[in-house]
Amino acid sequence: MNAELWLGLSGTLTATGGLYYAWRALDPAAVEQSRASFVKERDDLRARFVPLCEMAADMHVLARPSLERIGGTSLLWERAMRPPTPVPLSAVEVEWQDASPPDMPSLLHAARRGLPRQSKSHRFETYSSAMGALARPTLFEDRPSFRLVRADWSGLRGPRLLFGSGQYFDLIDQNEAVAHELALATRRKPEDRPPWRAVPMRRLLADDPLLLAERVVLPSVATLTLRRTQDGEGSFFLLYREPGRVATGEGTYGPIPAGMVQPASFSPLAHRQDLNLWRTIMREYNEELLGAPEARGDAGTEVDYGQPPYSLLNAALADGSLHVWCLGMAWL
Repeated sequence: MNAELWLGLSGTLTATGGLYYAWRALDPAAVEQSRASFVKERDDLRARFVPLCEMAADMHVLARPSLERIGGTSLLWERAMRPPTPVPLSAVEVEWQDASPPDMPSLLHAARRGLPRQSKSHRFETYSSAMGALARPTLFEDRPSFRLVRADWSGLRGPRLLFGSGQYFDLIDQNEAVAHELALATRRKPEDRPPWRAVPMRRLLADDPLLLAERVVLPSVATLTLRRTQDGEGSFFLLYREPGRVATGEGTYGPIPAGMVQPASFSPLAHRQDLNLWRTIMREYNEELLGAPEARGDAGTEVDYGQPPYSLLNAALADGSLHVWCLGMAWL
């Protein structure tokens, strides 16, 4: 067989292969298979959430020895993420800063490659759009959030946190895509830590958790409530994140109250008055311990912090019967 004939046959085979894969991409069955695989992978991620968090914590501590676990949890922090000693929450200065959202083309491009097909010719654009269409939890809404822009826990004037604007789905598009990637990389060998080349999105975020210009960080408050009794004993509550109801952290226990640092209303004024860690904690107390409906403010209604139970909590803080301390921030 001469070289020209061989090259001609090779070109024909290549074209035929390309046509086959193009046909597969347009095959309705391939679209359904892609969607079903995504749902199955989400189910696997949800079922293995806790061990995956443990594995991820090990990977990041090995990659960045300055990180350390908090007790026996998978939460991570380092010296730059906490004050030298616990400080009163009122000593933590919180400010607003107009800052552009981080540009993450490499991360988002990598995330899109793993998304299922939305139609014969297009994939879902974001992880949140795929999750909302194919594996939607009960609580799943793209609400305004406060994005951490800068954190300084050792300033001369005390801890200082700067926040800008963000959306909840910004977090989903980043964090859930990264978690999905780890679940997929460990599906065949769940006990084996994968090499970094198998989790390229996580690798992009691993070098420095405080490079806030290169990643989306939408903080939550996690408040361990200690109740002291007259005989000197104490008790505390834990919050269970019920599977199927929440978008992240299903089937886990955590401190109560806990919740995203978000404005409680769509009112423009709420974006200033609700940028307050104590007010976030009070709203979560009202919702999680007193059973009040979530403060949504869809019609622009703002929370009146001068009314009970907020006024009672503020009074207890003022007379010293309630103390609120900040230990720092952690990375999950």
